Amino acid sequence: MNTTSLNKTQIVRAKEEHLSAISELAGVIWRACYPGIITNEQIDYMLARMYSLDVLRDEIRSKASAMTCCWWMANLPALRPTVQHPNRA
Repeated sequence: MNTTSLNKTQIVRAKEEHLSAISELAGVIWRACYPGIITNEQIDYMLARMYSLDVLRDEIRSKASAMTCCWWMANLPALRPTVQHPNRA
């Protein structure tokens, strides 16, 4: 395995075939980071409103897709530097 390639980050334009993975990743991240801050019901609502396949598909097809990509990345906690969560060892 080439460890050099593991340390490289690439930002690429999302395509429709990536949307399922994006939606799934958003669910994992939100459910790991937001309990205790907002309710599970609010998490489900936000995921449906911003990361459902239909919403992502509409966003990627719209002219605002570049803006959406930047907003999406800024709003996924795992993609930003964070402090250690107090409930995790």
